[in-house]
Amino acid sequence: MSLKEYTNNTWRVKSAGPLSTCKPGDQINFSGVPDKVSIYRNKVIAYQDGRYHEITNTIKRENDYVIMMIGEFPQLITFNQQDSDSDDGSWTAEDQTPAAGGG
Repeated sequence: MSLKEYTNNTWRVKSAGPLSTCKPGDQINFSGVPDKVSIYRNKVIAYQDGRYHEITNTIKRENDYVIMMIGEFPQLITFNQQDSDSDDGSWTAEDQTPAAGGG
């Protein structure tokens, strides 16, 4: 697995906690290099300075957030605040990238 699984795809928020800055329908995109990943919400930077961890296939900013793959068909990612015992600020997004060679 690689950072490209995040950066080459377009993601759409499917569900979000009541305190999340992301809302259902928001578009999520990733850019950067493993040591400096930026997360965009509707083409505006929402989170910065994430680090991609290849072993766990996660993007983390220590004591702030973690983003991880949670499904393959459909491909899903989830965002969780690390400094909270609640998931009120969490969100889940689904890959919306068109399949290669088709529709």
